[in-house]
Amino acid sequence: MGAIRLAYRLSHLLRNQWRTPSAVGEIQREKLQRILHHAYEHVPYYQRVFDQAGVMPHHLRDISDLSKFPVTHKAQLVDLPREEIVAKGVSLQHCLTLRTSGSQGMPFEIVTTPEEKAWWGLLSMRSQLANGYHLGHKTLILSDTRRVPHGKRLVEHIGLFRKTYTSIYDTVEQQINVAIKAKPDVLRGMPADLFRFAQAVKAQHLTSRIAPRLVITSAELLDNVTRRFINETFGVSLVDNYGSIECGWIAWECHAHSGYHINSDHVVVEVLRDGYPAAPGELGEIVITNLQAYTMPFIRYSVGDVGTLMEESCSCGRGLSLMKPVQGRTVDCLTLGGGRLISPYQLTCLVEKIDGIQRYQIVQTDAEHIVVNVIPNEAWNEDSVDEIKAVFDG
Repeated sequence: MGAIRLAYRLSHLLRNQWRTPSAVGEIQREKLQRILHHAYEHVPYYQRVFDQAGVMPHHLRDISDLSKFPVTHKAQLVDLPREEIVAKGVSLQHCLTLRTSGSQGMPFEIVTTPEEKAWWGLLSMRSQLANGYHLGHKTLILSDTRRVPHGKRLVEHIGLFRKTYTSIYDTVEQQINVAIKAKPDVLRGMPADLFRFAQAVKAQHLTSRIAPRLVITSAELLDNVTRRFINETFGVSLVDNYGSIECGWIAWECHAHSGYHINSDHVVVEVLRDGYPAAPGELGEIVITNLQAYTMPFIRYSVGDVGTLMEESCSCGRGLSLMKPVQGRTVDCLTLGGGRLISPYQLTCLVEKIDGIQRYQIVQTDAEHIVVNVIPNEAWNEDSVDEIKAVFDG
């Protein structure tokens, strides 16, 4: 997507957040109608389940009518052929393939386009700008570096959108060396990885040398202990983001910390209790409709988390709806022999690279033993067990 088009879309997103709740709701309703019609006309799976439920896209006149449409769970999609869930006429050679984290034990390949994925960056930028990010800031990201671009982009050479990556598979000492050299203004990563990083920074008395102005977490449950420790270590008030591979960035915190602002112009978030809309403040199953995913639509998709919708408005004045922190995506560090801590994502990201696995479950029985339960697929072979062992021997 060209720079001018990206800037145009970002300008719309920046304006949308300040619209009234009713104006944001109208944007949401119009986008929802379009995606429902598209899914029914071009995606066999949705045509089938809509017909079975006796609902049609034109039955949606208001956002509340979305409850008439069936909920979809990952287990319903994971074994379906692509032609059932990818829109007809899509050229797969021009698409990107992403893989979910497998936190439910069911790795799932998502098909999208570079243009659709660009919305992730735009939504992330909106939340960062809301929390004091400037285009000239330097960002250090703790991540699986095998999945990030190599080399600098043109804008980085002129001092904009500068990013440095350090691998979650490196030792914390290696991560600290990268951070000291990068001198980041912004620090991003998963809570468990940033907690481990902050522990080392504090223990080595390096807070004067590694002093980000903004810390952003995402991808797993942020507990109060982790939040407080990172805040105290770096002297910041970190902000958390909530999202999924299937639906992109769903919600984010602003500096007011009144709740998580839902990207209501990009997704519809429902919270269900026993299949019915939960009351505001009531805990329930989070169900997402992605309003921008036309290649592989996700309509009323259960992301496997639980959370709460809020009736209150944020003191910041934004018209985006609020939700409370997600309470069902707990990914704690594993404690190994000698007290060594590692993030489960260091294991799951590697296990998911093994072609012979359809579903898996990782169970830690004690500090010295981890059991991997596997449902193999047609690619499973005699080397698959050795590949799994190699992940854990490393």
